[in-house]
Amino acid sequence: GTSPCYIQIANQRIECRACNTLGYLPLNFVPRPKVRYTKGFEQYVLSLSALNVTINAIAKLCGVCWDTVKDIQKHYLQKRYSQPCLKNVTHIGIDEMRISVIAIARFRCFSSKLSSFLQFSNVNDYAAHFSGFKYTSSI
Repeated sequence: GTSPCYIQIANQRIECRACNTLGYLPLNFVPRPKVRYTKGFEQYVLSLSALNVTINAIAKLCGVCWDTVKDIQKHYLQKRYSQPCLKNVTHIGIDEMRISVIAIARFRCFSSKLSSFLQFSNVNDYAAHFSGFKYTSSI
């Protein structure tokens, strides 16, 4: 529902006697370690984000700080777009954006068929990633 709910738990602390390290048992309702919200709260924030609600408005509505909402969105975007599917890419376009002080060209690659965006810091990274694709001057 829309009522705030707070959970306070005492998580079990464990010790590995082989390597002498301490840790905590994983909790199945927490999206990842070291966060202070549940998977349900994360989904609620992402559903508000999908409705184009601003980060400030979501933070005020949920009673959390701006950084918490931003971290949830950032983690979702990294998970969603970190490994774009390039299976059906046939053409790519290269736009040299700038040359930095140390003369490293940065390239932007855009696949019009998949709407995925990639960025490479040098030509060798680009060539290694897209070996086997034909170069065309326009898409």
